[in-house]
Amino acid sequence: MRFDGLDLNLLVVFDALIEESSVSGAARRLNMSQSAMSGSLARLRQFFGDDLLVQVGNKMMPTETGLELAGRVREVLTLVRATITTPIEFNPATVERQFHIVVSDYVYDVMLAEVLRNIRKVAPRLTFDLATPTAQHAECFQRGEVDLFITIEDYLFADHPARFLFEDRLSVIAWNGAPARNGTLTMQEFLERPCVDIRFGPGRAPSFVQRLIRGTDLKVNVEVRVDNFNSVLASVIETDRLALLNGLHALHFSRLYPLAVYPLPMPAPLIREHVQWHSKRRSDAGVQWLKDRIVEGAHRHIAAGT
Repeated sequence: MRFDGLDLNLLVVFDALIEESSVSGAARRLNMSQSAMSGSLARLRQFFGDDLLVQVGNKMMPTETGLELAGRVREVLTLVRATITTPIEFNPATVERQFHIVVSDYVYDVMLAEVLRNIRKVAPRLTFDLATPTAQHAECFQRGEVDLFITIEDYLFADHPARFLFEDRLSVIAWNGAPARNGTLTMQEFLERPCVDIRFGPGRAPSFVQRLIRGTDLKVNVEVRVDNFNSVLASVIETDRLALLNGLHALHFSRLYPLAVYPLPMPAPLIREHVQWHSKRRSDAGVQWLKDRIVEGAHRHIAAGT
């Protein structure tokens, strides 16, 4: 489609080029050939009378005009995704639609899996694309490509609406074959026993243990570091090691594995989970319906004492 002489498909191409800083990367993202992407960039340059992106080292960097256009194009595409290409009406019993949700496996395990099972009973033609949070997904949210972002209070976007889901606190898990002395985990034992720590993602985000002891002179005996929850469990069971987990997750795993769960023997901030959606999705009936089901499901878990 053309608008005042501009092929509007080129705006999607331009946004991908800005995001990927690479002709080949943008081509892969949009399932185009590299030559087709290069041709589209040439047409963009001709229309705007500017190079828009220039090669600097191994990256394509925006010119001053390209940088100015990037924000405007992003805003236009976000508006189109949120208001024009989204159906006005939403009937959960009949609609076919895929929702993109960014959510940790922790929240998925303790409440979202059950919510989606219940949704299937009333909306059997909905599908869900779930991804664990990364910096890239945060950028996708800002572009309007993520329907719902479920995250802790610290990582909410200030300019977008959100609803509180539930709160949790850290607990300590251990193999139930190596119980705490006298059945109660003391601070001394917590610091002395070997510990399994978890750090997430390519950037190895600060771990539960790091965040807990930050600003103190405490030292925890970290023996094993892993990057996912399943490895935490495998590293604890049949050993005398301890590990920190969010309390609801610890209880969830204790129903499935031979684990004992203990209160953390020191103060720690509460974990407060929220669901967030892009401000331009306020009128998206499907997103609002799904958000309400997730909020209801979370509050039902709270009421049930899980």
